[in-house]
Amino acid sequence: MVDDALSDIGTIADGWSLTLAWDSGTQPIQLSGPAILSDGSPQVTLKAQSGKTYIIEASTDLQTWTPILTNTMNGPFGTSWT
Repeated sequence: MVDDALSDIGTIADGWSLTLAWDSGTQPIQLSGPAILSDGSPQVTLKAQSGKTYIIEASTDLQTWTPILTNTMNGPFGTSWT
């Protein structure tokens, strides 16, 4: 759209609207901060969409990434990985 009239006058015939939409059935991915278990091992909990496969990766330089955990979600609330 361009306002090409002097003095900022003009109209848009019949007005206008903008609609934003997204799939409300998709659960956002949530990864808990790591916890340290009593045996000293770390644990994280992933909450994500059931039936999807997720991969946790690690990097020492934020350029090269290595997969460290892979899991397919089988429940609605999440999976804990140690």
